[in-house]
Amino acid sequence: MALAALVLSVLALLAAGASAFYTKRQADAAARTATLDAERRYEERTPTFDAWIEPVNDGGWHRLWLRLTSRQGLSAVQVVITEGEGVEFTTGQYGVEPGSRPPVLRATKWGAAGAEGMAPDERTAWAVQFSQSRPSEIRLQVTAVQKESTWDVTVPVKTPTEPNVW
Repeated sequence: MALAALVLSVLALLAAGASAFYTKRQADAAARTATLDAERRYEERTPTFDAWIEPVNDGGWHRLWLRLTSRQGLSAVQVVITEGEGVEFTTGQYGVEPGSRPPVLRATKWGAAGAEGMAPDERTAWAVQFSQSRPSEIRLQVTAVQKESTWDVTVPVKTPTEPNVW
């Protein structure tokens, strides 16, 4: 009788160990699935933008437009001109740090406390200026922030042709 109880105890111990092992494997698999799902959602939520440069006052100055084309709002956007020799933001405008020394390649848009910095389909603009030589295209590095998530998105922008000089 004591031997049967011992055998049953050993079998119960083995069953408990196997159960614990299987439960741990399931928990690890669930954690891996959750991580992969979070990474997939992060990629799916990557914001998209349109950007263009508009000549103003017959090319006297230019406005760089950035429009959020994805469906989720952002709490802040920072734009850096990464490629485009001779193109820079003008000083003295909202979103450009006061006292910046040329070339000014960084501009920001952020929301007030609790407000979105950029809503879906919203557009924002900054004044830009060109030096004598004008590239046919510039590239923007847009850092987009939404709560705890941050994305870096590269946005190409065609530049307007130079006005005809007679």
